Amino acid sequence: MVDSGASRHIVEHEWMLSNSRNIPEIAFKTVGCKLKADKAGDIMGSLPDGRGITFKDAVHIPEGGVNLLSEELLMERGWRKVICDNGDAILQHNIKSDWRLPLQKLGRARYLVFKLKSVEPVKSEASKNFLAAAQPTVDRIKSDPACPKAWEPSLQAEETDPHEVIRVEDFLEPDNDDALPAAEGQR
Repeated sequence: MVDSGASRHIVEHEWMLSNSRNIPEIAFKTVGCKLKADKAGDIMGSLPDGRGITFKDAVHIPEGGVNLLSEELLMERGWRKVICDNGDAILQHNIKSDWRLPLQKLGRARYLVFKLKSVEPVKSEASKNFLAAAQPTVDRIKSDPACPKAWEPSLQAEETDPHEVIRVEDFLEPDNDDALPAAEGQR
């Protein structure tokens, strides 16, 4: 998920970092708690068309519960989100305009689809597929009726989808909460 409040790219699982290394402890303040990171590395992968992609200097926060891409860092590194007339969206580099990352839309969210270079230590091939970011905690999925059912784990999806999914939040589009299903008792 692209987060306008995140000062660093953040991963929940250390295995997502291609070159994990120890760093001096960094504290992050979130709503209601403080989290700490003492490992950093790069998130590396490939897009469905085979092009490589790297997000440099991500930090590992085990208790984070979600993976974040820093909107601030993306903009500092020359990227901007472009919404086309037909509703499609891309991340496009400001100087090298042919550098484009297609974003997939599901509800109000945008997803950057790519396969991670690093792979979670697993027992089976089917479990290597991973909803890499913006996957709410299991508690939130169960307690929040507004949470899309698409976030629930699916064995069928794990067996057939060879790509990882990184959510890129709609940070340039106006909020449209009317498009979300109303929770029970709010209709």
